[in-house]
Formats: sequence, C-alpha cells, structure tokens
Amino acid sequence: MLCRPVSSSAVSMLCPPTHVSPVAAAVLALCGALSGEPVYCAEEPDVEPIMLKPLGSIRFGVVPDPGPVRNVGGFDVDDRGRIGFVRHRAGGRETPAFVLFDPAAGDGDEALLDVTPEGLAEIPQADLVVAWTGGDGWVVAASRGILDPDGNEPAVTCRAWRIDPTVEPAVTPLTGFAEPGLSAIHGTGDGGFVAVAWDNVEGYRDWLVRCGPDGGARWRVEGPQGDPPAAFSPESVAVSAAGRVGAVSLPWEACHLWTFSPDGRVLGWIGLEGPLGRDALYSPPPLSAGGPIEEGGEDRWILRDGDDLVRLAGDRAAGRITPRFTDGRAVNVGSVVRAPADGRLWVSEDHCLLRLDQNGVVDRAFGTLPDPVALREVAGVAVGPTGNPHVVDARTAAVHVFDPNGAPLRVLTPDPADFEGGIMFPQLAFGPDDATYLKQGNDGAEFVRFGPGGDRVGRVKAGTEFLNTWLFRPDGGRWVVHHDTVSLLAANGRRTRTIDRRPDGEFLGTQPAPAVFPDGGLALKDDAGTHLYGPDGEPLRTLELPGDNLASVAAGTTWVAAAVGGDVFLAPRAGGAVRVFTPPRRPRDRGKPYLSLHTDPAGRELWIHQYAARRVDRYALP
Repeated sequence: MLCRPVSSSAVSMLCPPTHVSPVAAAVLALCGALSGEPVYCAEEPDVEPIMLKPLGSIRFGVVPDPGPVRNVGGFDVDDRGRIGFVRHRAGGRETPAFVLFDPAAGDGDEALLDVTPEGLAEIPQADLVVAWTGGDGWVVAASRGILDPDGNEPAVTCRAWRIDPTVEPAVTPLTGFAEPGLSAIHGTGDGGFVAVAWDNVEGYRDWLVRCGPDGGARWRVEGPQGDPPAAFSPESVAVSAAGRVGAVSLPWEACHLWTFSPDGRVLGWIGLEGPLGRDALYSPPPLSAGGPIEEGGEDRWILRDGDDLVRLAGDRAAGRITPRFTDGRAVNVGSVVRAPADGRLWVSEDHCLLRLDQNGVVDRAFGTLPDPVALREVAGVAVGPTGNPHVVDARTAAVHVFDPNGAPLRVLTPDPADFEGGIMFPQLAFGPDDATYLKQGNDGAEFVRFGPGGDRVGRVKAGTEFLNTWLFRPDGGRWVVHHDTVSLLAANGRRTRTIDRRPDGEFLGTQPAPAVFPDGGLALKDDAGTHLYGPDGEPLRTLELPGDNLASVAAGTTWVAAAVGGDVFLAPRAGGAVRVFTPPRRPRDRGKPYLSLHTDPAGRELWIHQYAARRVDRYALP
C-alpha cells in the first residue's frame, strides 16, 4: 500500500514494486510522529543538510478500540466451536499473540486467552501459523529467514509452542520440535499436527512432516512420490475427517492434490486444473478440510481459489461459492476453516472472522467489519486543490475529506462492487469541475467519479493505453502519464503534446513518478534524475535528485522534493545545489519509513505523510 502523491491540484498514488508485499511494505513504513521534537538532518557527505520549519500537523481522528479480534493471521476452530487465531504484527504496530475466544459466549469482545509466547516477540517479521491439535490443545509456530551480512537468507529459524488454557503454564515450548521452518499446519486431533516444512540452507527445499504432541517428527515426505515417481513440493496441508492427509503440491509442471495415509503412505494424487477450471500452476489454491466422508470413502476438501471457495469431492468439484457480506461486497478471504462441530465454514478478513451460510453470505461476524463512515486503515493521502486532505481507507476505498485543521468534512463512498476486497494502491485526481476521481493503482481501467457534493456519479474510462495516471492542471487540462510517455490533454480532451524524452534528449525511463507545479508545469522522476517541463510541455532541465521512479515527488512554486529511504531531497526549480532533510521518527520505527510528499495549493509548504499514519506533517519550504 505504498503511495506516491504528486501535487495539490492532481495527485497520483502509484503502486510499489511488485516484489514488495503489503506486509513487507508495512514493515518498511511504520507510523511516524511529530510532537515538537527537534528536527534532525541526515549526514550525507555530498549533500548539505537543510532545516525545514515545522508548521504543525493535520490529524485524521482516532481509531476506536477494535477489541481483541484484530490483525487476524491464521486461525482454527476446535470441536467446541471456540476460535483460536494468531494476531500478526500489523507492520510493527502490534505485539504478535495467540488469541482464543468463544463465539457462543458473546460478541468476541472478551478473549479467553490473549498471550504472547515467550520469545515470539523477539522474532521480527515472523510468519505465524496456528492449529487446534485436539482437546484443549493448540500449536503456534513462528518462522523467519535469517539474513547474512549481504542481505541473503542462508538459513531459517523456527520456534513452536503448545498452548492449553486449562493447565499452568498455559504456554510451553515444544521440546521435540526441530523443523527449520513451517509455512502451513493442520492438527491431527491426537495432540499432534502435520505441516509443510522448509529450509534454504543449500537452496530452497520443502517437505511434509507429521509431528507428535511433543513436536517431534513421526514421518516426513520429501521429493518425488508415487509409482511412477512424480514431483512433490507441498504448498498447503489439511487433514480429512477420516484422518487422511491432503497436500496441494506445486512442482514445475502442474498443480496436484496429494493424499496420504495417517502413517505417511502415498494414496494417490489428482491434477487440479479440471476441478478448478483453470491452470493452477502459478497460483496454487490453499487447502482446507472439507467435511464428512462421502459414500465410497471419498474425502472432501476445500480449495481457496482467489476469493472463491471450491468444494472438492474425490477428483471433482462439488460446488463453488464466493463469500460476500450482506450488502453484496466480496470478502477479501484470508484463511478458511470448517468448524468440526457443525460443519460451518469460517473465513478471515484481516480484522474480522466471518461465518458463512450455505450460499457464502456472512451470517455472523467478530471483529471490525468494513464501514465506509469510519476511517480505520489509511491506504493513501492526497491533497485537494483547496488544501483539503483526502484520505483513502484501505478496506472500503471510501475517501474521507478533512479540512486543513483536521475536521472531517464528508466521505466519498464508492459502490461495494467498485473496489471488491478493498483498495491497495489508490490513485486520486481532482478535476476542474470540483469532481474527484479514484481508481486502483496506475493500471486501473476506470476511475470512479464523485461529484462536487461527494456523491458517486459513475465510472470514467482512464484512457486507451495500459497505464493512465491523471494529473489535472489549473487550466482544466491534464497530464496523463503512461508507461514511458506522457500526454498533455487540453480541457476538451484533445491531445496537444506528447513527451517521451528527457531534457537531454534521451528516452524517459518507464513509469516515471510525476508531480505538477502550481502553474501547470510537470516534474518527472526516473533513475536519471528529476526532469522538469514547462506548462506547455517544453523541456527545461534535469535536477540531480537521488532515487528512481519509486520515489515520491512534490513540486512547489520554487522547489522540487523527492523522498528516498526516509529522507527528503530538495532542489530549487531553477536549478542549484541539492539539500537533504530528514523528518523526525519515533523510537518504534524500524528502518527508514516510506514517505509520500505533497504541497499546499500555493506551493509554499511541503506536506509529508508517513505510510499508514493518521496525520500529515507540514513544513515551510525555503
């Protein structure tokens, strides 16, 4: 959910590099603060530091207490209907924990157990898995790659704990556990579990393991299996009602569902292209146990195919449902569990746990449901032409508009079908008719258009090319940034100029980061610098600001800024020495936060937003 805003009259919030996941982005960009602390500047040997005068902050309200059900990672349901889940770090804002609650005892506002196993908090960026293992027992495991000085992952470390709220202590380490890492887990009902284990000591390898109550391995399955041997590389695992073990495997040539006996013998495998109706090679479906045994002894399984759930009986699909809320909005499905007591399906969506009816509609929910009226997760911030911050909620895609003092003005609410599953990389543009345009990322095909009063009035095609980023100008025209070219459109939509080269005559880099000056001129950032163009598109000069097209850029009246690695580099628009400013950070920040830059409508202030923060910090430009 990284954003790259561009100007006060037109703001584009582009997607991050494809190899950066939302979790990794959140770790790299934690919420910042400005509470009157002194301003510190980076010590750059070749760049002179500069002090920017702080002008205060615009805050976007306070998040209501969400209760114990929040930041839901993996989860499971025991035979009494109690739900146990792991609470993930939420980009460093949470302490990871195991939470147990009983849906029959209330609304999930009180937990039976909320505990962080000793040593878990010391494993940063850990992947957490959880399983009910039978009776009152649960298992939680945390894995992470170990980085060497060169940034590689030559090894992985994993710790596992048994949790039982009926004994003292409730949390104990699994003394026999010795797997280097776990990526998926399912309980076997006898106190043990099966799991997908992995390591990368001599190249990546994975295997299936069954562990007893002490965590010690009873059997492992690795490498080619069956007769004749076929490649086996497990991705997910589940245990059927009959105790048979299913594993989705993704070798090089196909995606298979393998079945093993309780003692690890191969029972067979099937290809998943037929049941799914698609090639599953590049997106293997996670597996869950699917319910009672059918006549003839066929196991039932559930495959999560995107946000759809596919019921599998034997080697055939027995139904497909798309989980939805009662208003028709699709659920952004995380994990899927079938409750052993009543066979009902439960799914997770980051901040809630949801029970489905037979048609896939949510009929019970715990945690915080998506609510367009409430701003909870900040996906991005843009500054409107009158200086009002527009803040996009990640779950609902609603645009919350505040005045420059932080008072809420209105909420622009899209239809549930506009951004199913929420919005990750919002892009906003502000038209001359007081309209607001919103779309998903820089590759969205259409904008959702909101009128001057904030009502949704329909969809607008973004453009004819693959990438179409809009940046409106004061005269009603707009710049449209494509993959490696930029179009200048007049107010009537007629193209008046195309830019495909830097001021030095070389071709532009791909997907340059754009910003619009108050007079309608353009700044484009790629790995060769920040290229400036006049309001008519005439090339002017290149500023040697560090960074590439992933930098956030802002264009003031006389200064240009680019945020790189938590620092802000500035240079005069007319050319001159580059300076560096480092905004203050809070002690809890890990590494350098991701910053997005804005200017006020007059172009005299620099507004800095730290990723996911509920505030914008204002500074006077030199």
